[in-house]
Amino acid sequence: MSEIQINYFYGLYPSTAYGNLILVDPILPPKKCALNCITCPVRHDAKTLQRGQSPRPEAIIEDIAEKLPTNVNLNGILLWGSGDPLCLTNAPEIVFSLKLFYSSMQPGHGVFVHTNFLWLLEACNGAYTEAISSIKSLIECVDGFIVPFLWYGAEKYLLGWPREKPIVAYLELLKGLLKHDRNKLLPEVHVFRIYNTLYPGHSHVDELITAFRHVKVETIVLKPIDRPSHNLNVKPVPGSYVKWLSERFVEEGFKVIVDTQTTIQTQPRWKKTAVVLYNHILRMPLKYVEVKSMYGDFGTIALNNLLSKGLATRITWGGDVYYVGTC
Repeated sequence: MSEIQINYFYGLYPSTAYGNLILVDPILPPKKCALNCITCPVRHDAKTLQRGQSPRPEAIIEDIAEKLPTNVNLNGILLWGSGDPLCLTNAPEIVFSLKLFYSSMQPGHGVFVHTNFLWLLEACNGAYTEAISSIKSLIECVDGFIVPFLWYGAEKYLLGWPREKPIVAYLELLKGLLKHDRNKLLPEVHVFRIYNTLYPGHSHVDELITAFRHVKVETIVLKPIDRPSHNLNVKPVPGSYVKWLSERFVEEGFKVIVDTQTTIQTQPRWKKTAVVLYNHILRMPLKYVEVKSMYGDFGTIALNNLLSKGLATRITWGGDVYYVGTC
């Protein structure tokens, strides 16, 4: 296990919403993000709006090419992991390179970026036109911006929204940002509970509908939290509640998709099982059955080795045991 190290590529995400996505973390730990979402699975090591630069895109592509499995259908790339990928000053260059790399393998599918855009709100200081113009080419290249949205009522500050950032200005930014590409804005509504309180609650839903209409959102992604976050008080909700939310948003005229992790149809053939598994659970906790389904018998052996080396730990959550990487 001495070869275990933290990499850019960290496995696959079989999604009910997007299909099988290649997981890429261009930032690497420690976490660097302007938000501290209570639902985030990554431990909050650092919160910053300071923009940095990732290593050259070629290094990321080489890492993917070296470890990408065979025997699996792929549907796209997801940039997310240790924070907001767009915090990187060379994010456009990274996205363009990944788009070209992926198109050479799987024409017709694309690149998704998980971002909150808060760095842009900070940079533009109200000059939305200039800010939007600065990333116009990036908007054209990306197929979907997945924007986490759990800013419910007065509780939004407890859920991770920074007090110094006015939510009204943020909504205005989102409204102008994808004015001509509404289909690329994918607000990800996190659905969870804390003790007996459901989020979003019934009153929060009315607030969301008003906000999304203002921004002119077309599609809403419902994201039921189905694995432990850094705050273990966050728990899953019944499927019936997710169904009610979906029906409510549809009634209001929105297209709704539900994003959960599903079972991959064919077991991938991995080149470096232990390394990829470690990087996977470092960003995204997995249950034993998920490890078995995704990584096979070699994966379960690797998991036990990671546990014995102190590179993974067990967490009981929602009635299941999850495995989380440590560094």
